[in-house]
Parts: sequence; structure tokens; C-alpha cells
Amino acid sequence: MEAILASIKMLIILGVVIYLISLSMKVLNRYTTQTAKGIVVLQKVGVTKNSSIGVVQIAGTYYVMSFSETHNQIMKELTVDEGKLFLQNLQTSTTTPEIKQDFAKLLKETSDRILKKRSKR
Repeated sequence: MEAILASIKMLIILGVVIYLISLSMKVLNRYTTQTAKGIVVLQKVGVTKNSSIGVVQIAGTYYVMSFSETHNQIMKELTVDEGKLFLQNLQTSTTTPEIKQDFAKLLKETSDRILKKRSKR
């Protein structure tokens, strides 16, 4: 009988401890979360396990960027028209073949430019 009572007490105390941990994490999250109002990642696509390519809006300008563990690099700055077109396409549907083809075309052009730069070195 004492073992059952001890087990019930232990479960109640465990529940209280878990609740307090959860509450403290929520409070700490308010103070540690940094929000950047001028930077918005619009779309991010994984290329490999450790790298990805994305479209980012920074202070009203759109960029195609590569993200990896070691560094981030701006690959191309989009014109205002390209940025607006991308946003329109993103809002309608992100899985339409047109967007995939446009992104694939942009990715191919950018990778070709990078390969040309590397071959010149």
C-alpha cells in the first residue's frame, strides 16, 4: 500500500516539475527570440543535407541566396519585377510547374555563372 502511495506522489511531483519546466521555457523564449522585421525568408529548398537555396526579402529587395553550415552567399539580386512575380506565384501556388521551371531555370543560370567563375580561377 505504501509503494502505491509513493508512486502516486512521485507521479504528481513529476507532473508539477514538467509543468514548471514548460512554463519557464515559455518565459525564457520571450527574451531569447530575436525577430528581424526587415528580413523575411520567402522560400527555402534543400539542395543537400547541409545546404539549401532560398529567396529572401531584405528591406524590400529580393535575393536568391545559398545557405550552408559554413557560410551564406547572395547568388543573385532579383529585379523588382522578378520579386513581384515571385511573390504572386508564391501566393497562388508553390507547386505549379511554371514556378518549378522558373526556379530551375534561375538555379541553372546561377550555377552556370558559378562554374564559369571557378573555371577562370
